[in-house]
Amino acid sequence: LLLPVMTAGSKEPFGFLFVGFSPYRLLDEAYSGFFSLLADQVATSFADVHLLEEERRRAAALAELNRAKTTFFSNISHEFRTPLTLLLGPVEDALHDPHTIPENRVRMDVAYRNALRMQKLVNTLLDFSRIEAGRLEGTFTQVDICAFTGELASSFRSAIERAGMELRFECGPVKDAVYVDVDLWEKIILNLLSNAFKYSNAGSIGVQVRQLGSAVEVTVWDTGIGIPESEHARVFDRFHRIESRGGRSQEGTGIGLALVRELVQLHGGSIRVESAVGKGTAFIIALPTGKDHLPEDKLSIVPAVPQGAAAYVQEALRWIPGQEELEIAARGGSPQHTVLLADDNSDMRGYVARLLSGAFRVLTASDGEEALEKMLEQKPDLLLSDIMMPRLDGFGLLQKVRANPQLRDVPVILLSARAGEEAKVEGLEAGADDYLVKPFSARELLARVEGNIRIARSRRASEWNLQRVIQQSPVAMHILRGPDMVIEMANDKALEVWRRKRADVIGKRGMDVFPELVEQGFLAILEEVYRSGKPFTANEMPVRLIRNGQEVTLYVNFIYDALRNDEGAIDGIVGVGIDVSEQVAARRRIEESQRSLNELANAVPQLVWVADAAGNVQYYNDRVQEFAGAEHRPDGSWSWEGLVHPGDRATTEAAWSSAVASGSVYQAEHRIAMKDGSYRWFLSRAVPQRDEEGNILKWFGTATDVHAAREQSAVLEAEVQRRTQELQALNATLQQSNSDLQQFAHVASHDLKEPLRKVKTFAGRLADDPETQFSEKGRLYLSKVLSAASRMYTMIEGVLNYSMINASEQEPAPVDLNAVFRSIETDLELPISQKGAGLRVAPLPVVEGAQVLLYQMFYNLMNNSLKFARAGVPPLIEVSARTLERQGRVFVEIRFADNGIGFDPEQGQQIFNAFARLNSKDQYEGTGLGLSLCLRIARRHGGSISATGSRGEGATFIILLPLMQEKRVL
Repeated sequence: LLLPVMTAGSKEPFGFLFVGFSPYRLLDEAYSGFFSLLADQVATSFADVHLLEEERRRAAALAELNRAKTTFFSNISHEFRTPLTLLLGPVEDALHDPHTIPENRVRMDVAYRNALRMQKLVNTLLDFSRIEAGRLEGTFTQVDICAFTGELASSFRSAIERAGMELRFECGPVKDAVYVDVDLWEKIILNLLSNAFKYSNAGSIGVQVRQLGSAVEVTVWDTGIGIPESEHARVFDRFHRIESRGGRSQEGTGIGLALVRELVQLHGGSIRVESAVGKGTAFIIALPTGKDHLPEDKLSIVPAVPQGAAAYVQEALRWIPGQEELEIAARGGSPQHTVLLADDNSDMRGYVARLLSGAFRVLTASDGEEALEKMLEQKPDLLLSDIMMPRLDGFGLLQKVRANPQLRDVPVILLSARAGEEAKVEGLEAGADDYLVKPFSARELLARVEGNIRIARSRRASEWNLQRVIQQSPVAMHILRGPDMVIEMANDKALEVWRRKRADVIGKRGMDVFPELVEQGFLAILEEVYRSGKPFTANEMPVRLIRNGQEVTLYVNFIYDALRNDEGAIDGIVGVGIDVSEQVAARRRIEESQRSLNELANAVPQLVWVADAAGNVQYYNDRVQEFAGAEHRPDGSWSWEGLVHPGDRATTEAAWSSAVASGSVYQAEHRIAMKDGSYRWFLSRAVPQRDEEGNILKWFGTATDVHAAREQSAVLEAEVQRRTQELQALNATLQQSNSDLQQFAHVASHDLKEPLRKVKTFAGRLADDPETQFSEKGRLYLSKVLSAASRMYTMIEGVLNYSMINASEQEPAPVDLNAVFRSIETDLELPISQKGAGLRVAPLPVVEGAQVLLYQMFYNLMNNSLKFARAGVPPLIEVSARTLERQGRVFVEIRFADNGIGFDPEQGQQIFNAFARLNSKDQYEGTGLGLSLCLRIARRHGGSISATGSRGEGATFIILLPLMQEKRVL
């Protein structure tokens, strides 16, 4: 039986197995299975052998690949040295050339520092390749380990102290000789010091040298960020980098500590690490003393001169932040846009900042945390960030920027040395707007920055325009973002409705700001809109809100609709609302008012109706059921023509059409048909309701039953005519009687004056006749006769004047009141002089009136002021005037004041009554008709006279006369 020997998955068998089977047994399934199992066991044995052989070949291939890699690194490092030498030489010459301009000196300085850094990296790679090839052999010289190590440490002093830290160096007694390769020992110490400086932001860095037995222990320690204990075992592995959020820079190849270990072992020593996170790190080197452990042929008595410290120190100095900002500020002008550059490499910060400073204001940050702080403070127009940075890397910074509502719209360009499509896609998927691979050209950088700022400006302009529209909207609008419904924006109208300040709501969950809305179902409404994308609309929905600690109910018309992002996914909700609480309350008041008015209209006995502006009746109260002929049309209006008696219909329609056309009040009397077929008289009246511009909105009318009044009108009219005739006859009789009375008063006064004049004349002659002899009592009687005759004469004169005041009509003419008072002053010159009276008359106007009557009025007033003067006090009379307007007419107010005996305030009306006397006739003469005559004269002119006074302090008369007379006859 021939069976193939092969394993599962192999394409070809390892060989074949020849077996013979017993002729005494059938080759059944069990027997065949035995042979197959035997073949599988053989195949498994062959597979193990082949697997071992395959591993040997793979190990040989990897060793060959490693040797090829080492050879490649060695060759390429040697090849790098020639162009580096040609770079460093001319750059150094240009730096020392006095003709180099300052701008080029800055550029050359950056190139020189980075060429030195590249040379250090090349030397490190070359040392590794030599170690792996077994070609790195040290030349060991006896040195003063304390002095030499202290000298190397002191080269870092300036950088450490400039960073605000302290360098400490301690050396105990070292009695035995110590041999080191000077060049390799320099690399060991400088690498360790460089690491200590990179990962220490404050505190101290120290170097300690001491002898312990037959070995020298050199410790380089720091108070930096420390190394996690889980990383201690791998800290010296090649190309291993510890993920760290601290330190001054994330630069590095991951081969520094691996090289240090190799170089220490080349010295026959060992190195270990002691570290704790947040407390610091110590690297401890143990070197055997003496030279027995070193090859005899590698000992030398001529020490080498160390030359590599400059590259390490220059690199360390660039890790100190704040060195390049001064250069940027010196170059910057007043650009329009601000760019924030975040990179832990100071030379890269300086280079990129100089490229951009001609067109932009450039801010720099040495790590992501500092960049985030400056973004929040400065609000730049663009963020240009490296990916690998201490404390917070580029991806972490990008995540925080996109999560911050104030910064998420800032465009971000990531800078990275990682080339390839995958790296670019990773950056863009993380949320970056652009991805730039180092090295890049200046033109490309400027174009990318300008393009992204332009795009961001356009996007912000669109958003700003939208926000401006929302902010200026007369309705309340707000935007909620995310499934948590965070309030992103709310315009002033929304804040007014909410009674909230902007700072109290923006950036907060809507239901946290308004927890009272949850139980009202708003959270469920919003979640449904966010889930389904279907808008929710409500009209006059009652909403309970907490305002200033008190719950109020608003009625709101609002709509919630979903907002979608560029990919069409729902990421927010926009809400638009109008507070219609006042409208709802007004409508309810109107409805209530309409109900009340309807009830009132039904309560009154009149037929009440309302018509539109065109005159179509839209409403009748319930009284319409008492009438016949009113028809309710399908459109809701009423036909009233059937109500009116056919004989009155034409005049009624004409009056109504005229009122509707002119907008005047409608009024008409007509007969209306009743349910029993009779007609009754009604007075219909309607007035228009107008808007602010005078346009007619409605007509409100009533129809009042005047049938009974109409029936009585004939009787009343006849009675009125009879009474009118009687009154006319009576009036004629009274006029005749009044005329006879005036004639009698005139004749009687004239007839009485004649004998009285003779009594006064002859009594006066008796008193003046020197030949007539009277006793003392006789002379007293004679004086009383003269006094009584004078009073009688004055009374007769007053009665005559009082009866004649209305006897004749006067035509009004302009009257100069100044001339009137001058005439009065002349006529009363004697009593004015006798009493030593003072008269102050202000300029008075010209009025229309009857000059004779006005003279009489003011004469009486002045004569009274002289008559009723206080004893022993010279009279003082003051007259002033002013104009004023009453009921559309111009009046003159004349104030006539004196300092006489006055009167009690309650007597101000009484003094104008005819024959009224406030003082006895024995004290003051008079008829009591003077002021009554003044009142009649003032009223005849369409004016008035009033008086105020105080007993013993004088009186003031206020005369009001129209400037122009409306009547042509007084």
